[in-house]
Amino acid sequence: MKESFHLPSGVRITFAPAAARPAAAHWAEELANVELRVVGRDGTERPLAALPLADYHAARALARRLGRLEDALAELVCANCDARWAVRPASTLELGPYRDGELDDPELDTTLPFLEPCSIGPDDVHRARFEATTLERAAALARPGSPLRLDSAFVRALGLVELDGDRDARRIARKLQRLSGDDFDALADSYEAHHYARRLEAPHPCPSCDAVEWVALPIQRELGRVLSVGRGEAKDFPDADQFERLVGEIVRERWGDRGPRDVAVEVIAGPAHCDDEGVALLGSYTPPDPDGVAGPGVIRLYHRTFQDEHALEPFDVRAEIAETLRHELEHHVGYLEGADPLDDGERAALADAEVRRVGRSAARRRAARALGRDARGFWRATWPVWAVVLLATAASVWFER
Repeated sequence: MKESFHLPSGVRITFAPAAARPAAAHWAEELANVELRVVGRDGTERPLAALPLADYHAARALARRLGRLEDALAELVCANCDARWAVRPASTLELGPYRDGELDDPELDTTLPFLEPCSIGPDDVHRARFEATTLERAAALARPGSPLRLDSAFVRALGLVELDGDRDARRIARKLQRLSGDDFDALADSYEAHHYARRLEAPHPCPSCDAVEWVALPIQRELGRVLSVGRGEAKDFPDADQFERLVGEIVRERWGDRGPRDVAVEVIAGPAHCDDEGVALLGSYTPPDPDGVAGPGVIRLYHRTFQDEHALEPFDVRAEIAETLRHELEHHVGYLEGADPLDDGERAALADAEVRRVGRSAARRRAARALGRDARGFWRATWPVWAVVLLATAASVWFER
């Protein structure tokens, strides 16, 4: 069966039914042997080479998700518990927004605007501007296994129209040659942010702890960007024992002898508990179990998550611990009062994020199917009762005659 999808620019792509084909060595040639048809908004057929890069990359991901291109296994490493497992990266890409043309989310579908200056480098020391480009033009960037040639042809294929105020391709190329490795990586990140939407990220839950690793699709990209998952390296961060002592100090400073009753504070050195979206938490609150062993509610702070977050972006550790304790204590107060608006808000936010990822129309369809299953399940479980009621009613009516 043919399957049709919207692409970011509004054109439609239709894939003919076919077995999976091996992906070509060059990213720009991956769809050359896949039977498909591209139709513009005006109904006219478009050549694949004329697609904007954002469209082409979405088409590459869709081809893998549909099984038109082989989706090679990738090994993931859980940043929360260090478990390793293999996945088909595109297997969890949601098709709903592409089927229904709902590629309008301001966070998931927006790329960096073309021709507007953007900062480059860890210290934002460079400024660059990119213009829109097509598959045909960008295909000249590099071939797999070949080193990047940072010449004027590369600059034009990249769509890099300005770097630090210079607009001449040859002079820009010379400047690229002098960039540090970190600055060139930052330039590549900015390039990708212009052509790859966040929707091209697929979630893969860890089979050991349910933390979700998000994999960027497709993995093979123009500038040789590679899959990178797992934990970062945190520098100058307290070890588990130091962190626990710091938490104790803050609890005594903030709460003293007048601290909240029926709640304990624990520090967990290992993997963290995850929320419903698979995000490893900084802190969590577990209320007392009225049906279990008597004991207080528990606020837990997860050293490993603090450490990993600090590796990504350093912060004031003491202030973040205090804020996390305050947040979890608010959950405890809500429990004691019989209503936790903070928890309600967090659950609503998670539900909204899921709808945005799945797509509005697809979410409604899933809800309708779930309602139908619930109704059928209710009928299967209770039909003997309704049969007895019906027979009793019929008998009553008969005897009254």
